[in-house]
Amino acid sequence: MTRQAISQCGVPSASSQWSSINWHQVEEDVFRFQMRIARAVKAQRWNKVRVLQRLLTRSHQAKLLAVKRVTSNRGRNTPGIDGTRWINPQQKWHAAMSLSCRGYRAQPLRRTYSKKYRKNNVLLTVQDYAQRLPAGSSFEGKSI
Repeated sequence: MTRQAISQCGVPSASSQWSSINWHQVEEDVFRFQMRIARAVKAQRWNKVRVLQRLLTRSHQAKLLAVKRVTSNRGRNTPGIDGTRWINPQQKWHAAMSLSCRGYRAQPLRRTYSKKYRKNNVLLTVQDYAQRLPAGSSFEGKSI
């Protein structure tokens, strides 16, 4: 890690932390959790399913992967209803660290018309960035 990446108090910056994530390991950990949930469902161990879903949605790896998926999919350049986009690594890191189920209030959707190639108008329904997260479905009790 470079001296520029470390702040005055000795803690790495958010952008360097985002860049140093081992994505293969993160995806593997989340996949392993999902397989544990699938095995518990197959065995009809519903209490175990509920506990594993809660662990998955609150896990650090699931939050990181959710932000990565939202910021790398096709709609990444469309700002949400709140007008924000997570473009640089620092914004992505802070978004992942700020995800939690407590106090979550869904915002209304914004409907806008967009001109597309060889089409007149296409109606788009835009959410804010936090609602686009796969982990956002965890607020209804589902996992990623």
